[in-house]
Amino acid sequence: MLNRSRNGARLACLLACCIAVVAMPGRATEAATPSAGEVAAADANTSVPFLGGFLRETRILYPLQVGEWKAIGEHLYDQPELGVSVRYVDATEQDKWIDLYFYPAGVISAEEFQKGVAMEREGLRQAHLQQGVPAPEIAALRKFQYDRVMFDGDKEAASGWSTDFEFTLDGQRKSSAMSVMLEQLYFIKGRFSAPASKFSRKQTSDALETFMERLLQRLSINSTGACWMPLPIETLKGSQLPPSGEVQMTMDDASGTKVYLLQDRVLAADPTDTMASAMMLLGMEQHGHLFPGCTAPNPEIPVVPADMREIHLEYTAPADESKPTDAPRLRVRTGAS
Repeated sequence: MLNRSRNGARLACLLACCIAVVAMPGRATEAATPSAGEVAAADANTSVPFLGGFLRETRILYPLQVGEWKAIGEHLYDQPELGVSVRYVDATEQDKWIDLYFYPAGVISAEEFQKGVAMEREGLRQAHLQQGVPAPEIAALRKFQYDRVMFDGDKEAASGWSTDFEFTLDGQRKSSAMSVMLEQLYFIKGRFSAPASKFSRKQTSDALETFMERLLQRLSINSTGACWMPLPIETLKGSQLPPSGEVQMTMDDASGTKVYLLQDRVLAADPTDTMASAMMLLGMEQHGHLFPGCTAPNPEIPVVPADMREIHLEYTAPADESKPTDAPRLRVRTGAS
C-alpha cells in the first residue's frame, strides 16, 4: 500500500505531470483511453506503426538563443523519420556553427542507443567517401555526463555519446564534433564545426557538450499518440469497496479519501480528482506504460514564449503498414523497470 505522505518526492513529480491531464476542458476518461485493441497492439509491437501510431504528433519547444549561440533557421526533412534540424551560429564568428537534429527514437535500451550512435559515426565516414574525399579519422565513441531536469525540478544524472574529427571544407581545415542524447523518445544530435586554427578537436567537443547540456535545461519535447496508455478511472460509489484481492496500491489524503489501483483500472470517489490522476500515472509507471515525453492529447494550442520557438511535427501511418519506415524499432517495456 502506498501512503501519500511517505512518497512526497515521487508523487510531486507525478502530480506535476498530471496537472495537464485533469485540467483539460471536458476531459472524459473514456475519450483519453485508447481501446483495448490499440493497447494490445502497441504492447505486442505489431499492427500499430511507430510513426503515425505510437507517435502521431510532436511539439518541440527550443530556445532561440543558448549562451552566445543564436538560432537562424530550420530544415524539415522529406522523410519523417529524419525529423528536423536547427542551425545555431555565433553572432561574432560566422565561421562557427552548430547544427542540431531531432529525430524519433522510440523506446530503446542503452545498448540500442549506443548502437544507433555508432551507426551515426559510421555515417560521418561514408558521407566523406561519397563526396570523393578520404574519410577522416574519427575518434572512438565516448560517454559524456549531463544533468536531466525532472518534473519536480530535481536533477538526475544522464549520459550521451560524443566523438570528434577533422575535415577540410573549401580549402580550410576544420575541427568537428558530434554529440548525441536520447531524451523524450527522441534522438538529439549536435554537430559543431569550427576552424582548426581556432579550436582543437577537444575544444570543439567540450564546447558542443556544454551547449547540449544548456539546451536541454530549456528544451521540451512532448508527443501524443498510442504511446499514451492511461488506465481507466472508474467511480467508487458510496461506501463501495474494491474487489477483494485485486488492490495493488492505495493512496489516501488527510481527509481519509482513498484511491485504489487495480490491475486494469483505478477506483476513486471522484475520478476528476488530482489524486486519482496521480494514481493512474503510478499505475501506468508500474505496468511499463508511462513513457517520458508522451502526454495526453490537449486541444489547447500552447503559448510559445517570445524567446522560444516551436516545431510542430505530425506523423501519418504508412499506407502499406507491411512496409514500415526506417525509424528505429519500438521496444515497449513489459515491466516497471
